[in-house]
Amino acid sequence: MRRYITAGVLLAWLIDPIEHTVTIYRPDREPEARQNPVSVAGKGPVEGFVLDLDRIIS
Repeated sequence: MRRYITAGVLLAWLIDPIEHTVTIYRPDREPEARQNPVSVAGKGPVEGFVLDLDRIIS
């Protein structure tokens, strides 16, 4: 994921359905891990987009 960010991606989500986590990657910030999230909201280029994780992490 860090390679994507280094290449210019502004937002990346690493979803682990087994561990029930989402790790959020953004430039110039440490990755942010969330346990059992219901959804994740887009920022920057995907502002307003919300990914419902009910079927992915349950």
